[in-house]
Amino acid sequence: MRRVLVKANTRGYGRTFIEVLQEAQTAEEEGRPIAAAIVAALNGTGSARWWPTDAEITESFTTRRFYDGVLSRGRLRLLLSEIDRTLRAENMKTEQGQFDYDVLQIEHIMPRNWAANWPVDASDDAERIATQQHRRQHVDRIGNLTLITGSFNGSLSDSAWEVKRPALLQQSKLQLNSRIAATEIWDEDAITARAKELADITNGIWRSADAFAHP
Repeated sequence: MRRVLVKANTRGYGRTFIEVLQEAQTAEEEGRPIAAAIVAALNGTGSARWWPTDAEITESFTTRRFYDGVLSRGRLRLLLSEIDRTLRAENMKTEQGQFDYDVLQIEHIMPRNWAANWPVDASDDAERIATQQHRRQHVDRIGNLTLITGSFNGSLSDSAWEVKRPALLQQSKLQLNSRIAATEIWDEDAITARAKELADITNGIWRSADAFAHP
């Protein structure tokens, strides 16, 4: 999953898995720790064995386009679902239960069609063009994406933040959305800050090789 999140290629996985299993078997025969042997094998040379660091995951989250970019929509839904499950498990004050995440839709918090209800603040044409480009770079990043029901999507998708924020708070039971709704201003800085937060959570769900080597 860590490799998927930085859009690493999947070529050579079959051979890599066999080699890692062989290293594990050798470690067992020699009485060495199997887990350490697997970590060492996965940390070997070659692009197929590259295990992205926490910093590389964070960089991907804060700079790459995730919607129709790094991940397919199915994998993007999986990522957001696992983050919400983690937040729910950590929050003892929230209701515990099962959610059918597969029926939820991926939503842009700041909409792709932002021009009407999310105007940019610029003093001249040059600044306006630069600001618009800066915004377009952020809209499809992971920090601007969440999960909602289809009915919510249809009614409020392109609404201004002043309308969308209370609706997220009142209509959604996802921990993902309660955190978003706590943000007073939703802009490019908020998107980047949330991307870093999601990266931290993700790094804890799918831990790095160093974390396994030094639990």
